[in-house]
Amino acid sequence: MPAPGAKSMRPVNSPSPHGAPRRNRKSDRRYLRPWALALCLLLWAGHASSGPLSDPAPYEDGFRHAKEGAWERAAQTWVADGETILKQSRGEGSLRKAACFNLCATIAFERADNARAYVTWSAAVRYFLEGNTSWEAEQEALRLEAHTIDTRLKAGLTGSLPLSGNDPQQRLLEMVETLGLLTYNGPPGGLRVREVVDEEPEIHVTRNYFPRPPSLAVQEAQAPAQRKGARHSGLPADVEAAPQNAGLPGKGMVPTLQVKPVQASPPPPPPPPVMEEPLAAPTAGDIPGATAKTAVPTAAPMPLTTRGNIRETGTFTAEDVEISRTAWRYFVENYQTNTGLVNSVHNYPYATLWDLGSNLAAYACAMKLNLISPTEGKKKITRFLETLQVMELYNHELPNREYLTKTGEMTDLSSRPSSVGSGWSALDIGRLLIWLKITAAWYPDFAPLVDKVVDRWTFDRLVQYRELNGVLFNGEKEWLRQEGRLGYEQYAASGVALFGQDVRQALDYKETDSVTILQREVLFDTRNNAFFTSDPFVMTAMELGHINGTFTDLTRDVYDIQRRRWLKSEEVTAVNEDAVSKDPWFVYTNLYYEGTPWACVTHDGTPADAFFSLSTKAALGWSALFDDAYATALRQAVIGLKHPRYGFYAGVYPDGTINTSRNINTNAVILEAMLYLKRGATPFLTEGVLP
Repeated sequence: MPAPGAKSMRPVNSPSPHGAPRRNRKSDRRYLRPWALALCLLLWAGHASSGPLSDPAPYEDGFRHAKEGAWERAAQTWVADGETILKQSRGEGSLRKAACFNLCATIAFERADNARAYVTWSAAVRYFLEGNTSWEAEQEALRLEAHTIDTRLKAGLTGSLPLSGNDPQQRLLEMVETLGLLTYNGPPGGLRVREVVDEEPEIHVTRNYFPRPPSLAVQEAQAPAQRKGARHSGLPADVEAAPQNAGLPGKGMVPTLQVKPVQASPPPPPPPPVMEEPLAAPTAGDIPGATAKTAVPTAAPMPLTTRGNIRETGTFTAEDVEISRTAWRYFVENYQTNTGLVNSVHNYPYATLWDLGSNLAAYACAMKLNLISPTEGKKKITRFLETLQVMELYNHELPNREYLTKTGEMTDLSSRPSSVGSGWSALDIGRLLIWLKITAAWYPDFAPLVDKVVDRWTFDRLVQYRELNGVLFNGEKEWLRQEGRLGYEQYAASGVALFGQDVRQALDYKETDSVTILQREVLFDTRNNAFFTSDPFVMTAMELGHINGTFTDLTRDVYDIQRRRWLKSEEVTAVNEDAVSKDPWFVYTNLYYEGTPWACVTHDGTPADAFFSLSTKAALGWSALFDDAYATALRQAVIGLKHPRYGFYAGVYPDGTINTSRNINTNAVILEAMLYLKRGATPFLTEGVLP
């Protein structure tokens, strides 16, 4: 027996008092060693992972295409990502990341046997040198890191350390192996110099237009001069022409208005068909504007006997289902997981508020069209609304003109990330408000999130004097001006009115006159920069149903005049604003613009007749709203303008070539048109929702 007070002695491997077998200390150390080794490697890798390729997340958009074998698309994505990085900064870190993007693009171009690999390889080498490093140095660091990760993975596979399929280091190792980064030393000779058939044209990130620009041109040295016909905003001088470098005006500089909901007139009864004489045969000079015919199918012209039959019922066919699926593919390919936002143009990670309205429209319509499950749809809309809740606002008032879709950051007028921003567009905000209201009406669970988004916004300056007002800030000086022209103005004002704001002056028709085009009288806006396209009329009819009787009549007139042009010239016509696939990148094809019918202009009014396009979204929108021979001709002319993976093209140029721009607004409006048909030609907001 042990002496009193002495500890009991047991054999080393004897059972413990609790019945569990006891291991010796030497055995314990051997048992724990893989855990300790893996943990040490993990901690070391965390400290060592500081190179431009250590985090695979920025490269995953391109790598997703690479894994699918779409090497051309992967290369283009990485090139665009590299350009975006350099637009934000040219510090050493940014230069090294841009070099790695170009390096990955080089490998992808090489796999596609494309001689552009030589261009991107040259850029990669240059950016590495400017970043005070070289590919050889980065490759050696990557080799060491890959070895460390591989060791950790092997430790995990023995069962001693659990691993996740989403482990970023595991994804990095996959990218290293797929691209062969550890052995890559540049492209070989003999790659083919060729055009890439499916390549998106180069996108100029530093664009200086907005889809719905401010009503007056901005000059750097002085306040913008009023052009003839422009309506003066009537704002105080200290707001209209702030001194240089004066900073942003505070909210207190603008009086708070007592706002009341706008009382809209009840919808008028549908007018009876108006019988007319058939049009005379066309003669020289009857059709001003562009005369080149589009190389697209057209239906045989029919005698014009009515103003056009508004569709009373709709059917949803197998062809409509396929059109819907094609349009939705754009949103799948351009989705940003971090924010829930979608690029405005394919592979172009920026979006205006108008684009965000189209973004939300696509999500809401996709659920109704059964293109995505309710679970996926709710996830996308929730992420989208959560991003809107935390987005920075211009001057703490309203959403900025443009945001980065990858991060949700504001941008300045040169599309650079900015903590200040560039102002706001009342028209763009109006479109987003319409779709926030529709989303809350269709899916009541989102109503609280919608309220949280809009409750952050201060509308005082936007609705001052019961007008729509936009703000432009060029980095030094701010201008606040009335915004919106006939069609766009009433459409956007309806969205603002849906949230209880008094914008009655924006819903009137005081600044209009009439003009006769092809024997049809139609209203036009007498103010400057009065873009007159199909968009606001098509979207109002589908989304709101009506604004008032004048707007409904105007919608029929706009459609009818384009149909008359088809009857006289056999040209399928659907005027609209659209992104285009080359410089100037965005144009307005107008029914009438500053005295000229069928005028195509850029954002500043510069003629651009070479881009007078048949618009895909306008054609499918009108064909959903009307049910006649011309509606059929419009539909047949554009249903083939699609990419099998990236959605519909924007339209057709006058020479018959395709406008290959793939953009958010084209595909969103197409989804709206298909849903309008599926709903039996029923507008999205039921009667009585609009105040």
